[in-house]
Amino acid sequence: MGISKELKKKFAGFSEEDRARLVRMGWEDRTTFEVIAVQFGLSPNEFVHFMRSVLSGNAFSRWRRRVFVVLFFSFQCFFRPASQGFFVTLSDNKIQGKLR
Repeated sequence: MGISKELKKKFAGFSEEDRARLVRMGWEDRTTFEVIAVQFGLSPNEFVHFMRSVLSGNAFSRWRRRVFVVLFFSFQCFFRPASQGFFVTLSDNKIQGKLR
């Protein structure tokens, strides 16, 4: 399963600076998919395809795991009462979120 011709054209329209900026924004924790959609016109699914096309296989796996783990724990934390708390620890280069 590959990238469609339309998506390849869209990616080809980005300059090298835009590509570098997209990758930096992808690795930042504070940048949301909505911001990327507004600035570059990429849906979350298209952005995942973009990251897959520019990152190596291992880097893409690390990025995807990191992004979706952070999203999952943010979602969990958002819907829990503040009194129960939430904290994230880094252990052996893995993000471990724990709900109290």
